[in-house]
Amino acid sequence: MTIATQLKQLEEAFAVPDEASIGLGLSTEDNDTLKKVFSFAPAAFIDAWARALALSEDELTVADRELFARAIKGGTDRLRIVNALYSRKWARPLPLAGGTAHDICGAQDQMVLIENLEHFAPDDHAAFLRYAFRQICARDPAPTELLAFDFDLRRRVLERRSAIKKIVRIANQEGRPALWDSLNLEEDKSDPACARTLPTGFAYDENGREALIFVRAMSEGGWMVAPDILRQAPRMEQRGWVLSDGWVLTGPKRSLRPGTWRIDLDILQQDQILHVDVVANSGLDVLQELSICGPFAGSFCIDLASHHRFVELRLLARETAKPVWIDPRNISMHRVS
Repeated sequence: MTIATQLKQLEEAFAVPDEASIGLGLSTEDNDTLKKVFSFAPAAFIDAWARALALSEDELTVADRELFARAIKGGTDRLRIVNALYSRKWARPLPLAGGTAHDICGAQDQMVLIENLEHFAPDDHAAFLRYAFRQICARDPAPTELLAFDFDLRRRVLERRSAIKKIVRIANQEGRPALWDSLNLEEDKSDPACARTLPTGFAYDENGREALIFVRAMSEGGWMVAPDILRQAPRMEQRGWVLSDGWVLTGPKRSLRPGTWRIDLDILQQDQILHVDVVANSGLDVLQELSICGPFAGSFCIDLASHHRFVELRLLARETAKPVWIDPRNISMHRVS
């Protein structure tokens, strides 16, 4: 469906008075429609696009709508808002009744860098708390929560850094997985909600070096798969995994010790392409990416700096019309130096 078609749907759904057209290189009809849609009030503009894109309440929460509307009021270009709404739609799978074997499912998680929130509205603790709760818990604080946090912050018995960690714990208690991290390497790592806690697949190899085991074939048959990663639910056939196109596995979204890490891959597959990348900071920094075709056994190295947080290894199978068969014999990371 083209943007022009969606704009026409918006015009039908939201009747507004006609306004003069401006030259944008479109037909007169599309030009008029575009002018009308982009003249909506911020909240109505968000609602209109959400309706045109059929965004569900899970894909665009009430808190999200308020944040987008405030961004428009603050001067953000509306085209950037439209791009963000399109990303919301494309970033999530369409709802399927009962799910399918190749769905990769998991609760939406939150990766919180303390410094990104700590200095918001420095003179207004209430505004800071509302912003932090919306970012981490996807809701506004309850009146009692706002009262307790604001009271302790004003009395200086609670620092903002500690408040953010407490809000992360609240999100986890509510079933919304969240982790926090800090640019301060000396920050307390004993908190289980810290991204520098060791993931379940963490081990030490025979040389005493840190290792992360994602998938490993067992000699007696079957595979050991780390529970801290998201993966497809494969169908087991011919001593392998039968998958559909999409994410094969992603994880663990943890902050690992800086240094050089080696990624080992031993994957048996037919003449199909698997895309592999290693990213940090929730996908903003791409540390390495490559594509492998057919059976592959090899390694590559990445350099993790202190600012690389929430590291994630991702495997993607795409642009295939038939099911994908793979035998993942070894997918792991090892710290070299």
